[in-house]
Amino acid sequence: MSSMTLSLSSILRRCIPPTVFSHATQTHVQILIHGLIHDTTLQTDLLLAYSKGSLLYARKVFDKMLERNMHSWNIMISAYVQNSMHRDALRVFDEFLNTGLRLDHYTLPPVLKVCAGIGDVALGVTLHGFVVKLG
Repeated sequence: MSSMTLSLSSILRRCIPPTVFSHATQTHVQILIHGLIHDTTLQTDLLLAYSKGSLLYARKVFDKMLERNMHSWNIMISAYVQNSMHRDALRVFDEFLNTGLRLDHYTLPPVLKVCAGIGDVALGVTLHGFVVKLG
């Protein structure tokens, strides 16, 4: 990873509300200027920063990602859950399942909250089975 990538990544990881959106957009501009927009680490850090301040911008970054990693999927699911947008979280979770990636201990807690939020007991039971399998 280049020093520029590390610097921009560090800035994005330190973004906290209420200044998160301002810092994230400024850093996003620097990422674009330096031609680093396809760096998966920076995209994921940008997604995380935006998820704390603007779900709309987070979703735009997520949709434009050429390569989504486990962390990016978990960020998007959690962001929707934190904003009580359970159906959207469930849609992202369904999309995630179709990627072939395996569930982990970060994916399941927010999706279990979705089950409670929408009252889907059957999905909750299915997810419990995944929890048992994961140990």
